[in-house]
Amino acid sequence: MDRFLPDLVRDEDYPLTLGRYTLTALLGEGGMARVFRADLDGPSGFTKAVAVKIVRAAVANSEELKRALIHEARIGGMLHHPNLVEVYE
Repeated sequence: MDRFLPDLVRDEDYPLTLGRYTLTALLGEGGMARVFRADLDGPSGFTKAVAVKIVRAAVANSEELKRALIHEARIGGMLHHPNLVEVYE
């Protein structure tokens, strides 16, 4: 796939490989992004359940959005609790 367009993913497209992630379902969506349930695939068959947030193409080139996502990732990376997801990338 040359360019991934998250808005075009349908239920029948799963599982869908994107780099080292295998998308398995849509968890939620908003005006700027969609969040997918996925498996992070590692060496020797290692997998970890993760959520992957993918920004919609229509807003992807906004500098304001880039700053907001970096800010969101920094804050998320500082939080540690069993009921919260960890930020990896």
